[in-house]
Amino acid sequence: SLSAFSGPLPSSDIAVTWTETQIDQTVRYAAVTAGEFLRVRKGPGTEYDIVGTMTRNQEVVVIAVTSDGWYKTLDGFYVSGSYLTETPS
Repeated sequence: SLSAFSGPLPSSDIAVTWTETQIDQTVRYAAVTAGEFLRVRKGPGTEYDIVGTMTRNQEVVVIAVTSDGWYKTLDGFYVSGSYLTETPS
């Protein structure tokens, strides 16, 4: 099983090659089924390295969205908007 992550996340070290729109800081929730994880990535796409995971209904603060629906977190990482909801499930 995966252990819980503790400590600060590493800073992002990749060049921004995409377009994103700033939004007001907003809380979203991971919309995955029990036992599954939402991957947090260095960039907005599955080709970017995984830096962490979120569990079902875990809160994340988002600050921007890319043109293809990935949300930038307050920490500077990305999660797919396909797996975020405005309210916990």
